[in-house]
Amino acid sequence: MGAEIELYLDADGLPRARGGLAARFLEADLQADRALAAELLRRLEAVADGARDSDELIGNAHRLTLSPKGARIEALFDRAAGPAALSLAELRRLVSAWLALLDRVADE
Repeated sequence: MGAEIELYLDADGLPRARGGLAARFLEADLQADRALAAELLRRLEAVADGARDSDELIGNAHRLTLSPKGARIEALFDRAAGPAALSLAELRRLVSAWLALLDRVADE
């Protein structure tokens, strides 16, 4: 995961992310939905393994497009925000770390 993204629990014990468009995607679109995060990892693996040519997830505030070349996150409502590009490996690490943070919340 890139150093520019910080995952943490806020004062109320809620999962938070700081650090650009990818962080906003986690908070606004994956939120605390462990099933959705796990499903995204499965879909990402299907693209990475070649079982699917591409995939797309349209969430509350962002569009995530997956292809063998990588992942692209676009804001749906903030025209000033440029897209974020990540490798599939970077997105896998980020979503896995988010899922681990959600697991911490569930354990507390």
